[in-house]
Amino acid sequence: MIAEVTEVAGPAGTAAVVRLAGPLTFDTAPSARTHLLKAVAVQPVVVVADVAELEVRDDVALTLFPAVARHAAAWPGIPLVLAAPSRWLRAALERTAVMRYVPVEATVAAACAAVDGTPPRRVTELMAGGPETVSTARAVVRAACLRWEQSAISETAELIMSELASNAVRHAGGIIEISVSVRRRYLHLSVRDRSYEQARIGRNNGRGLMLVDAMTTGWGSTELPDGKVVWATLPHA
Repeated sequence: MIAEVTEVAGPAGTAAVVRLAGPLTFDTAPSARTHLLKAVAVQPVVVVADVAELEVRDDVALTLFPAVARHAAAWPGIPLVLAAPSRWLRAALERTAVMRYVPVEATVAAACAAVDGTPPRRVTELMAGGPETVSTARAVVRAACLRWEQSAISETAELIMSELASNAVRHAGGIIEISVSVRRRYLHLSVRDRSYEQARIGRNNGRGLMLVDAMTTGWGSTELPDGKVVWATLPHA
């Protein structure tokens, strides 16, 4: 499996194009997933999977695309679009119902253009995990909500970010990256760290995640090539 990532500038922001070439099998699908998630983690406006040179050995392996699309939609709230010019590949995507969940265009250019033209609003901060991390993270969220006229959910968003940041400091440490963004109908909150241990309800001192689960429309812990990101979403006005 060959995977190459390029960036394409557009009016709404940068698109990440991941060219996947070679055989797609159960053995190579995890590698393709890793490359796509790595592109998602950069938080472009859209991730385009260029599958023109993909050789599908088993249709079931195509289910990796809906799985990645679900991750990208939940965090950071961006679309995954496939660029599939060949008829036989498009037929396989339709046969396996992938096209129900992932948009498919004939060219990379069309796939890059298949995104809302409004530039996303996002604030990202890198900080060292320590005593001031939680209060700093809350302040970033508060300022972003004020700037984006989302004061109605600011208090809830600050509380959720507190729990996400506290969890990262407690269990991961080191440098963490917090992010808050507005996309479509949701406010997206995330904390990225360099630990591969996934956040789960029920682990030691993990009761804060129960609060996150109760107060959000969705949350999750997504594995990344260099660690993980724990994210949560809230509906906004």
